[in-house]
Amino acid sequence: MARSMQAMQKATESESMQLRREIQTDLVVLHDRAQRLSKSLALYREQIIPASEDTYSSAVAGYADNRTSFIALLTYANAIYRDRITANQIANELARTVAEAGRYTTDPAVWAE
Repeated sequence: MARSMQAMQKATESESMQLRREIQTDLVVLHDRAQRLSKSLALYREQIIPASEDTYSSAVAGYADNRTSFIALLTYANAIYRDRITANQIANELARTVAEAGRYTTDPAVWAE
């Protein structure tokens, strides 16, 4: 009887350690993903979108001087919106990643999975 109790306790401890390792691994992956998304978002907000806006401004000036076609002007305007949409998608993915990581640190039900 004592041996079976010890075996059960050992099995429980082993399962607990395995669960802890899985949670740690998941958190590391989520942390890395959040960092990568954060860097991408900063790149879009600080460099890509301002560059698209500058390009569009130049195109507007070129269109006013009849050096840029209307189609090119629309293409540059479209690029701004495309870049903003991409930045919003990255921000949403970052928020989902942070929320998923937060689930591990605040929801005890996750630990029992």
